[in-house]
Amino acid sequence: MRILGKRADGYHSLETIFQQVGLHDDIELIPTDGDIECVCENNSSLSGEGNLCWKAAHLLQERTQYANGVRITLLKRIPVGAGLGGGSSNAAVILAALNELWNLGMTQDELSTRAAGLGSDVPFFLKGGTAIGLGKGEQLSSIFIPHRYWFLLVDPKIEISTAWAYRSLKYDLTIKEKNCKFARLGTLLEKPQQWKSTLINDFEEVIFKKYSFLEEIKHTLYNAGAFYSSLSGSGACVYGIFSKKTQALKGTAQLPDSCQSYVIQPVLFGYNEIRRYMRKAKEFRKGDGEILAG
Repeated sequence: MRILGKRADGYHSLETIFQQVGLHDDIELIPTDGDIECVCENNSSLSGEGNLCWKAAHLLQERTQYANGVRITLLKRIPVGAGLGGGSSNAAVILAALNELWNLGMTQDELSTRAAGLGSDVPFFLKGGTAIGLGKGEQLSSIFIPHRYWFLLVDPKIEISTAWAYRSLKYDLTIKEKNCKFARLGTLLEKPQQWKSTLINDFEEVIFKKYSFLEEIKHTLYNAGAFYSSLSGSGACVYGIFSKKTQALKGTAQLPDSCQSYVIQPVLFGYNEIRRYMRKAKEFRKGDGEILAG
């Protein structure tokens, strides 16, 4: 992730790569007469109106004047506050799923416009796959990586404030590197050996200075055979990319016991897949109206 400076609207100009992976929360939707409820079964602090799932549902209900509501039950699997976009991905699922459940008939572009109001990375999760993000991250260009790599995702079980991370950035260092190489990623897809020197996360200088053990995890992943490793967004998760699953699995044994690790692959699950799933669920749902979205 390259941070190119602060915009007049208070946001930051950035250039980043989004990658969807096979780690997800579980969401259950039950239609109601009018209220919107959001309950997180395994983390009560995430229940209620502060959750992006609730905000996404309320946004659709308010903008479309839809009379009925929904009860959202969430089971968290994605680490919270770890730079993985778990809340944003759930918000995207809610937008796409309720568009079908409530028969709103909105297009993907219309949903993406509303998604940007919830968070700059929410539109990506409607798109899915792999994409370069420009502007605030909402200007998306899909790219295709031809190889099936394996990710070893390491959760150090700490939360890092995104606001603090942005405040701590040294713009005099990042701004002069405006000619970012991410836009030329297409020429590097067949050359993963060059990713280490080309794909740089500006947050690492700030985050690693305060949390040195995260940099140690990055070095551990390289020593385990990763051809690329980085902090995820502003952290706190660190990931390594491996050519083989066996390498990634062996890498887990070298990590500190205090960390949670996941061996996962890239996936493609965007708006069209959610649509197909919801339409099938509506056809076969039980009489109680439950719809499950994994």
